[in-house]
Amino acid sequence: MGALRMDFRSGFRLILWAGCAAALILTTLLTGCAPGSGEYFWGDNQPVLDLDVPRPLDEASGSFEGEWELSGTRLSTHAALHIRWNRRSDGGRIEIFSSLSARRLRSLTGDLRSGKVSTIESKAGELTLEARGWSSMSSTMSGTWHFEPDPAYARRTAELLRSRPDESQWLQLLFAEVDTWYMAALCDATVEKPTVDELLRTRSNGVTEDYLKDISWTGARFHPEDIIRLRQHGVPADFLASAVAVDRQFTVDQIIRLRQHGVPSDFLESVRRTDPWITVGKIVQMRQHGIPKELFATAKKIDSRLTVDEIVKMRQHGVTADFLADIKHIETRCSTDDIIRLRQQGVTADFLRQIKESGGQYSIDDVIRLRQQGVDGNYVKSLNVPGRPPLDADTIIHLRQRGVDAETAHKLRE
Repeated sequence: MGALRMDFRSGFRLILWAGCAAALILTTLLTGCAPGSGEYFWGDNQPVLDLDVPRPLDEASGSFEGEWELSGTRLSTHAALHIRWNRRSDGGRIEIFSSLSARRLRSLTGDLRSGKVSTIESKAGELTLEARGWSSMSSTMSGTWHFEPDPAYARRTAELLRSRPDESQWLQLLFAEVDTWYMAALCDATVEKPTVDELLRTRSNGVTEDYLKDISWTGARFHPEDIIRLRQHGVPADFLASAVAVDRQFTVDQIIRLRQHGVPSDFLESVRRTDPWITVGKIVQMRQHGIPKELFATAKKIDSRLTVDEIVKMRQHGVTADFLADIKHIETRCSTDDIIRLRQQGVTADFLRQIKESGGQYSIDDVIRLRQQGVDGNYVKSLNVPGRPPLDADTIIHLRQRGVDAETAHKLRE
């Protein structure tokens, strides 16, 4: 019986010890403290800085202030600080992410925990956070904040932008880290001064300062939304410059279409030089069908009435620029279908020239039939002697099939 009570007391102590250990672990997790480290880690999935609706702007300095609350996550190498604030104008909520190193975020929260002022800085100005209190149980801090715009930055925004930033836009400029060089580059590339929202949208869509400078060097000017679209569709600045040089009337949609279909700059320049009135749709059509710029230039030089559809059709049937030029030089009346048929039937320019020089009046059908029957061009020339009417294609083919050689046929004709 004594042994039983001893076992019971030992078991109870074991259970009590395990419960205390679990409570200690739970408390550690709730307070976010890593045992033995003394470092503070947030307990949610992501650091969140929540800024309350700011009080009105100070007209003299442009500064404004409000209240904040900070909650967050376990720190890693880099942390995306999730920032939220309400707009005074319509009560809408702005949410952005600002990448901070783990060291920077630890410094920020460490200062606030110890009651010190912590500052988030950028080109636009400084956001100063002053702690009023923090709770280890809920892993949150709170206090007041004050934003002071940089005076030089504020002057440049007045010069380069269409309107002054409001409270919400100042905070966006702060966290987006938009410098005045970028602002000036956008202003130079646009048809008119951009708004703050256009500036922020351009920056957030990955339009770089170099891209803006390259656009301004072309001499063309675009709306910010058009610049964003050009960038999103991967239009390089050098291609844009070439397109603008070819035709300043190209729309953004047309430039994007040309780029999407892989129209090279040299092809675009050559085609437009050959035919200044050709449409973007026809340029794309030629590129899709692999029309060499040399073929288009040759075709238009030989016969300006040739359409893109006819040139595409010839290309599809293996007609080259040299073949087209040679045939058209010998027989200007050849239609597109005639040239294609000659190419398909293996009629060379030399053969056509020999038939043409024989003195007879032979149609394209006759030329093809003579070629199909193995009649040599010189054979036709031998049969057609001066002072005698030329033989027709059927007679020539008949003589050839009967084995009458060119010399014998020539003597019989004399």
